[in-house]
Amino acid sequence: MASSSTLMAQELPTLTPRSYEYYQVTTIESVVPAGLGRSRMLIRDENGRQEELKLENFFSAVGINFGNIMSNEAMIGNKIQQLSDQGWELYNTAGGVYSADTSTG
Repeated sequence: MASSSTLMAQELPTLTPRSYEYYQVTTIESVVPAGLGRSRMLIRDENGRQEELKLENFFSAVGINFGNIMSNEAMIGNKIQQLSDQGWELYNTAGGVYSADTSTG
């Protein structure tokens, strides 16, 4: 399973002290073969509302599906652009990868 989390920040118009709102976008892209995984973009806005968008799975029955990967990248990029157009600034990105440890059973 591969995942990444993107944090968007927007400075609020105040005199002092500075105050920020945060908008979090997390993508989880399943690597379960044959399209059986659940890849999602999880979004939590500045008011705590949550949204879940379906992404395509990395793997089809015959291996890596590069078309799905490109589709996911476009969807994620479009979401980041949409947030940027609304005044959000990309503050932090963190990536992570999980793989099964077959050496311990």
